[in-house]
Amino acid sequence: MSASKSPGPFIWLCILLVTGILLYFAKSILWLVMPMMIAVVQYYILIPVLKQFVLMGLSFRQAAASVMGLLFLVIVVALILIVPYVSDYSNSWQSSIGRYGDGGISFLDKSLLNLESHFVYLKKIHFHQKISGALINFTAHFAEQHAGEIFMTIAKWLPSLLLVPYLTYFLLIDGSKFKRFLVQAVPNAFFEKTLYLFHRLNEQLRRYFQGMLMLTVLDGITLAIGLSLLGFDHVLLLSVLTAVFAWIPYLGSLLGCLLVVLVAATDFPTQPWMAYGVFVLFIFVRILDEFIYMPLTLGKSLRMHPVVSVVMLLVGGAIGGVSGLFLVMPLLGMVMVVGEVLGQILSDQRLLARHRYAMELRSNAANEGLS
Repeated sequence: MSASKSPGPFIWLCILLVTGILLYFAKSILWLVMPMMIAVVQYYILIPVLKQFVLMGLSFRQAAASVMGLLFLVIVVALILIVPYVSDYSNSWQSSIGRYGDGGISFLDKSLLNLESHFVYLKKIHFHQKISGALINFTAHFAEQHAGEIFMTIAKWLPSLLLVPYLTYFLLIDGSKFKRFLVQAVPNAFFEKTLYLFHRLNEQLRRYFQGMLMLTVLDGITLAIGLSLLGFDHVLLLSVLTAVFAWIPYLGSLLGCLLVVLVAATDFPTQPWMAYGVFVLFIFVRILDEFIYMPLTLGKSLRMHPVVSVVMLLVGGAIGGVSGLFLVMPLLGMVMVVGEVLGQILSDQRLLARHRYAMELRSNAANEGLS
């Protein structure tokens, strides 16, 4: 196979446009898209386990059933561990959210006053008063306008999540059959390139989702160690939440950092260095991600120019909201691979000539003896 040529500007424009269109249509069937996306993630994470069961002598269906049984057992154990914690703290969560919000505003207020004391110009333009007032108004309006909508959206999604194990199971047992079904419809002249397309798409998604799982584990362990050294409580919960937020490139790490800063500002109001220590910790984890963790886990899978990533995150958030932020990068990766290979096929004059010649042969064979 010859080396892949880089896609040109027209191909990239089509890739970004198609991704935006798919996000727009996915928004209207989000109840199905989100379970399907979670099922695809589980499929690529569970494929290595499935292969191990097959190598142990189980049939494919027995291996798939065993993998799903193992997954169900893990979920049950996780629920047994989480439910008591949730029930103990459910009554105080609403007040805790308000308390942490007030703690964050208080920390910001003190930081702004500290800045004003060092820079006279900021004091002259009433920097502290303007920023604090704007933040208080934003938080008040956001809670009033969107809190109910967020809870209603979560409640609406919960029943559709029951589809996830069902979809995952049939992806495990019928995924290869579905690929063969699609390949059969491809003209013979493009058959090799199409197989290459499926192989690249499959490998791209496998490396991405398995790499993201490993990256989440590494980030969670590093954050847990750092937060423990700083003296935080509920280290496991904070590290898991912030590591999962990191699935949203750039913006997710910032949100996770702000979450832990709110906790630090509220739980340690007389120790502002704790919040600054959180900033240092997240910068350190970000450096580890860029230079050590990501090359080890993700490699080159779905890693693209930061400008493209940020622009598509903004597009995904504008079109699909919070769900769009999670969907846009995997969706862009799939469309990118398909667009690159289709661009190679449509620009390969030899393949197009082979297709035209095959069409002529079929036409001549069909017309033979009719005149």
